[in-house]
Amino acid sequence: MFSLIGGFVNFKELIGCIVYAFLFAAVFSVLKMLYYRMFFSSMKNLSCYIMRIFMGEKSAYVPMDNKKNRIHFSIAILCGFTVSMYLYH
Repeated sequence: MFSLIGGFVNFKELIGCIVYAFLFAAVFSVLKMLYYRMFFSSMKNLSCYIMRIFMGEKSAYVPMDNKKNRIHFSIAILCGFTVSMYLYH
């Protein structure tokens, strides 16, 4: 989606879109974790993964098997694109 957007806007607007999309995705993720009361268990899972990395174990991150912890990044991209177009035009 970013490459498609990059075909219609200049580089500065594209970078703004990417930055705002990731910020929106982070906010959406935290809000969703709080709504489903999964914030602390998700952070515990992440901290255990980071500790395993620092201990030298090379393994892939295994997310919790729950579809409630997924977000649609395309919505975050749309919000980021909207904000960047508003700010840069």
